[in-house]
Amino acid sequence: MQQSLVAYIHALLEAFTALLTWLSGLLWAKILVLDGGRKVRIVKQLAEGGFGYVFLAQDRRTGEAFALKRMLCQTQEQIYAVKREMLYHREFQHPNLLPVIDTHVQQQHRPQSGSTGIYVYLLFPYLSGGSLRDEIDRRILSPLSRRGMLGAWPEDRLLRLFRDILLGVRHLHEHEPAFAHRDIKPENVLLKADGLTPVLIDFGSMTMADRTVGARAEALMVQEEAAQHSTLPYRAPELFDVTSNATLDARVDVWALGCLLFALMFGYSPFEVEFEEPGGRHAGGPGEGQGGPRPRVVECTFLRVIGKVPFPTKHAYSTRLVETVEWILEQNPRRRPHVTEVLGRIEPLMSKTEGAAEIVAHEDWRDIEAGRVAFSAGSKLKGKEQVAVELASLTGGGAWR
Repeated sequence: MQQSLVAYIHALLEAFTALLTWLSGLLWAKILVLDGGRKVRIVKQLAEGGFGYVFLAQDRRTGEAFALKRMLCQTQEQIYAVKREMLYHREFQHPNLLPVIDTHVQQQHRPQSGSTGIYVYLLFPYLSGGSLRDEIDRRILSPLSRRGMLGAWPEDRLLRLFRDILLGVRHLHEHEPAFAHRDIKPENVLLKADGLTPVLIDFGSMTMADRTVGARAEALMVQEEAAQHSTLPYRAPELFDVTSNATLDARVDVWALGCLLFALMFGYSPFEVEFEEPGGRHAGGPGEGQGGPRPRVVECTFLRVIGKVPFPTKHAYSTRLVETVEWILEQNPRRRPHVTEVLGRIEPLMSKTEGAAEIVAHEDWRDIEAGRVAFSAGSKLKGKEQVAVELASLTGGGAWR
């Protein structure tokens, strides 16, 4: 009995010590000095996912808001993945790609458990417009859209939004060597405060675009990587069943862009949704106006992906835009257009009154809900490709070694 009591007291003391350590970590984390000398105050946690957290942070001198991503690395694979993500954010500078502003690396050690690791902090702009997924939900899928308070984007504005996303992706594809994002979807596009300017985020899945697959073992490995890094309803068909001696390139992103364009029009990827038309028939999108059929999410399967792209019998979009979606979603990757070709087809579709729609008041996005994510905390920080640049300069000191 006495031994049990001693063991119980000892366990309580260990738990209390762990609690004090956790609380002291929280107090320390309130102020962080980054490698560039900037001091930020951590205001609150916005999101968590994988081995990363995202905080709302504020510059102590200017009061400017930022998104601060913190990742705990405990393996060499995790360290390498974070190095890659830092590299990509620094390398790809474009108005429609998320830039990293500052970084910090800190050694972490827990005496009571004996565990060690590295905390890596990445400071990003805080994009208060929310995600494209949020905006699609409000405009197309929410009760507000049913009552006419919101609604799908007019075609001209939708095309400009999609064009800006294309410009960011083109910057990746025209890099030497070319890179593919691999996880383009509405959740990985944020909007700036104007609610109109898209920014592509989550570079944890990025890889060099061109790859020639060797034997069957390598083909299976590439297929497994795709399953891990590319969201199913936006995954190109050639990634579902990778064959020996296959050649993959940046057009896996073009397929995802076609799915994203469909989602901008109708709410979801065409391969994860059905809509019931009057009379009980099923189709792929809402009818014309606010009273059209509502979406029903279905399981995305390879059979759906290789099937015909479904469209509703009635909708508000032009025949040219529908044909463009079908043209982008070409099953054969060798015949699928490159992103520059997609831009060449989208820009002529845009209205000559460029910018007129952009000055319209954008009331529906101003009331930002609590907890909106400023940066995707679910970055898939894995991958084994060898980047073609020197990573040693990103080590941030001895904490990496």
